[in-house]
Amino acid sequence: MKEMCKNPICANIFIAGFLRTMGSTIVTAYTPVFFGRVFPSFKQTYAFLNAIALITCGFSSSILGGIVSDKFEKSNYMTKSWIIMAGNVLSIPLVAFGCLTSNFYLAMLAFTAKIFVSGSYYAPAITMMQNSTRPSNAGLVVSAYTFAATIAQTISPLLFTALAKYLKAPANPRIYGYMVLLAISFGYLSSNFFYHRAGKQYKKLMEWKDNLSDSCEFDPEQMDAEVIVKI
Repeated sequence: MKEMCKNPICANIFIAGFLRTMGSTIVTAYTPVFFGRVFPSFKQTYAFLNAIALITCGFSSSILGGIVSDKFEKSNYMTKSWIIMAGNVLSIPLVAFGCLTSNFYLAMLAFTAKIFVSGSYYAPAITMMQNSTRPSNAGLVVSAYTFAATIAQTISPLLFTALAKYLKAPANPRIYGYMVLLAISFGYLSSNFFYHRAGKQYKKLMEWKDNLSDSCEFDPEQMDAEVIVKI
C-alpha cells in the first residue's frame, strides 16, 4: 500500500476517485429522492426508465469507452484520462438541465444522457494504475482504489444529509436537485485536476516503457514508484 501511495499515477487516481465518488454517491442516492418529491406522480415511471437507463447506457458507455481508449491510446497515452475528464465535464450541464427543468421526461432524458457520457471512468483509471505498477500488485491496486471510494461513499451522504436538513430541503424538494448539481460539480471538476495529473505521468511512463521495450530491456516486475518518479 505504501508503494501505491508513492506512485504518482496511483496516488493521483486515488484522490480523483475519492472526489468523483463523493459526487457520484449523491447522484445515486438522492436523484431518486429529487424525482420522487418533485415529480410525485411519476414514481413508477421513473423507477422503470431509470432501470433501463442504467442497464443500457451504463453498459454501452463502458464498452464504448474501452474500445475508444484501446484504439487511440497508442497515438496518445492521454486518451484514458481524456475520456474520464470529458465524461465528467459533459455530465454537469446535463444534470443542471435535469434539475432545473419542470418537465419530467426532459429531466429523465438529461439524467439518462449523463449516465451514458460518464459511464466509462472505472476501467481506464484502473488500467492506468495497473500499467504503472508491477503485475504482482495488480490486485492491490483495485483494492486500494475501492477502499478510497468506500470512504467517500461513507462521508458524502452524511455531509449531504446534514446540509439538506439545514437548507430545509424536505419543505422545498427543488433544493435536492440544486444540491445534487453542486455535489457533482464539485466532485467531478475537482477530480479532473488529478485525473489530468495522472494522465500526464502515465503518458511519460508509457513512452519510456515503449523506448525500453524496443531495446528489449524492460522487465515489468522492476516497475515501482521510485522508477516512475525518476522518469
